[in-house]
Amino acid sequence: MQAAQTIRAPLVPPCTLHITWKDLLLTASLLIFWNTPTTAQVTIEAQPTKVSEGKDVLLLVHNLPQNPTGYIWYKGQIMDLHHHITSYVVDTEIIVFGPAYSGRETVYSNASLLIQNVTQKDTGSYTIQIIQRGDTTKGVTGHFTLYHGPDVPRIFPSFTYYHSGENLYLYCYADSNPPAEYTWTINGKFLQSGQILSIPQITTTHSGRYGCCVRNSVTGRERSTFKTIKVSGKWIPASLTLFCLFFCFSWLTFPEPYVVEEASQRDKESPQDQVASCCQQHIPFRYVFVFFYLLHELQRTSKAMKQAHIFPLNERTKPLG
Repeated sequence: MQAAQTIRAPLVPPCTLHITWKDLLLTASLLIFWNTPTTAQVTIEAQPTKVSEGKDVLLLVHNLPQNPTGYIWYKGQIMDLHHHITSYVVDTEIIVFGPAYSGRETVYSNASLLIQNVTQKDTGSYTIQIIQRGDTTKGVTGHFTLYHGPDVPRIFPSFTYYHSGENLYLYCYADSNPPAEYTWTINGKFLQSGQILSIPQITTTHSGRYGCCVRNSVTGRERSTFKTIKVSGKWIPASLTLFCLFFCFSWLTFPEPYVVEEASQRDKESPQDQVASCCQQHIPFRYVFVFFYLLHELQRTSKAMKQAHIFPLNERTKPLG
C-alpha cells in the first residue's frame, strides 16, 4: 500500500482564470458581431425620382450582394424573355440586349440602368434580377414617375354653328401629367380658367374665335387650339310655309266633294289659276288639325335637335384629365 502511494503522481493544482466583467462584455459583443447576418435589402433608387419627358433617368441599385455573377433588367414586374431589356455578365463584362431593348438603355458594372430621352412608353416599373454564385437569384422592382405633356388640346363638341338663345357648352381636354391648367379666350381676350366653358343664352355678340390654352406647371410646356363659333339670329321653324305647301298640294289632289257649285267653274280654270287661288278657298277642318299637328311635331323635333346640338351624348363621356 505504501509503494502504491509513492508511485501515484502528485495532483496538479487547478488553473485559476481572472475574468472581469469588461472581458465578458467584449466577448459577447464580438459574438454578436460575427453572428449577425447581412440583412440589408437590395433597393432601386430613381435619380431623379420625377423626370420630364425627353430627359434621362438613372435607376441606381443599392446594397448589392457580394460576388454576383450577373444582372438582368426587365421592363415591368414579369421576368421573362419578352420583357428582357439587357443583361450584364460580371466575369466577362459581356452585355446582352433583349427584345425590350430600345437602344436608349445602358447597364453599368454596378448594376445600375440608365434610360436616355425617356418617353411616355418608358414610364412604369423596372425589375432587376441579380444572379449569384450557386444559381441563386434575387429580383427587385423599382419605378419612376414620368412628367409629360400637355398634348395638343381638343375642344368638344365639334359644332360651330349656334342660334341665339341656346346655351354654349365647350369642353377642352389634353393628355398631361400632372394634369394641365386650362384657360379660355375669345378673339385673343381672356374669358375664364377651367376645363369647361359654359355661356347661357348666347347672342350674336358671342360669335368669335374661341381658344383653349393648356399648360403643364412641371414641364413648362404650353399648347393651344382654336375653334370659330358663329351665332345666328333666333331660329323660326318654317311651319307656316310647310303648311301652305301641304295645304295647296292636298287641295289640288283631293278636292272637297261638298263644293259642288264651284266644281264646273274650277274645271274650266287652268292649272296655274287653280294654284293661285288654292289658298283663297275655304279651309276644311281636317287641314287645320293637320296644321297644328305638324306644328307640334316640328316644335318637339326642333327642341330635341337643339339639345343634341348643344352637347351630343357621345361627347359627354370624354375623360376629365
